[in-house]
Amino acid sequence: DGTTVRGQAFYADGSPAAANRVTLRGPGESDAELTTTLTGVDGRFVLESPTGGAARVVVADDAGHRVEGSLSLVRAATAATAATAA
Repeated sequence: DGTTVRGQAFYADGSPAAANRVTLRGPGESDAELTTTLTGVDGRFVLESPTGGAARVVVADDAGHRVEGSLSLVRAATAATAATAA
């Protein structure tokens, strides 16, 4: 069993970052793509990580907006993150 990561992404003006690509990447230099999904119309996303440990969540849109955050994944637990794209 992996770890569920739930979050919601917004633009700087507070509007939901709808249909943005969300990628869960491995820690540090490995930069391995663990899993990916798209945000919903409300900016929410759910990712299922196959592993625990350190990871980064990257949210990006087609216009070049991008934000990322680091988190520590604990197996069989739920981690949440909120991101704001500039």
